[in-house]
Amino acid sequence: MLLTVDEFNKIANFVTNKYGIKLPIGKKVMVESRLSERVEKLKFEGFTPYVEYIFSRKGKFELSELIEHISTNETWFFREPEHFKYITTYLRKKDITKKIRVWSSACSSGEEAYSIAMTLEELKETEVPGLDYKIWCTDISNEILQKASMGIYSKGHLENLKKRHIDKYLDLKNSDKPRITYDLRSKLIFKQFNLIDEKEYQSIVHKFDIIFCRNVLIYFNRDHQEKVITHLASKLKIGGLFMIGHTETSIFKKIESLKMIRPALYERVK
Repeated sequence: MLLTVDEFNKIANFVTNKYGIKLPIGKKVMVESRLSERVEKLKFEGFTPYVEYIFSRKGKFELSELIEHISTNETWFFREPEHFKYITTYLRKKDITKKIRVWSSACSSGEEAYSIAMTLEELKETEVPGLDYKIWCTDISNEILQKASMGIYSKGHLENLKKRHIDKYLDLKNSDKPRITYDLRSKLIFKQFNLIDEKEYQSIVHKFDIIFCRNVLIYFNRDHQEKVITHLASKLKIGGLFMIGHTETSIFKKIESLKMIRPALYERVK
C-alpha cells in the first residue's frame, strides 16, 4: 500500500499551507507509515480512495486526524537544561513580585511546560515566596494536548528528572502511571494553536514574560519561520525572554525586535 507521488504532494501542500510543516519527498515513506493506520481503520482499500475522501466535503473532519498522525511529538523533561537554569538567572534581574506569564508555544506532550513549572516552583520556594505564574501551553495537535494536560508519564519518561523533582512534583500512588501533582498541573493552561495562523495571534490580549519556541522552527520553511518568530515576538513584553532550540540557531532569521544574549536565547529590545 503506497502513496503515489501526486497523492503525497497533495497532502504535503495542504499540510504546508495550513500548518507550515514542510514535507519534502524524502518524508513520503514516513507519511505512508503514519497514515496506513487511518486507511485500515476507515476500511479503505488503499491510499487513493483515502486521499480522495479527505479532500472531499464528507472527509473534511478527517483532515484533523491527518495532522495528528503526521506531526512529530518528541520531547523530554529538562531538554536543553541550560535554558531552565537561565530562567532563574533572568528572573532574578527582573521585578518578579508580579505575575509571570510564560508561553510554551509547541508544548507537545507537556514535558517542557512541566519543566518550566518545576523551575518556577523552586524559585518560589527558595527566593520569591509570593511568585505567581501561569504557563500557556499550545500545540497544533489536540490529541497530544489532551495527553499533556493529564500529566501522566511512564517511569522511562522520568529519567531526566532529579529525585527532588520526582518527590515534590509527582504523585506516585499509582506506580505504573506516575502523575504530575494537581497543584503543578493547575498552573498550566492548554490550548490548540496554529503558529502560522495570523488570526489566532489576534485573540491573545496579554503579553508574555518568557516564550519558548524550541525545536519546531526546523519543521517550517523559511517564510513560515520568519512569520512565526515575528508573531511570537510581538506577544513578548519589552525585556522579555525568547528561547529557540540550539539546533535552530543556524536558521534563525534576524528580527529587529530581538537581541541575542547568548546562543538560542534572545531578549525583546523594542
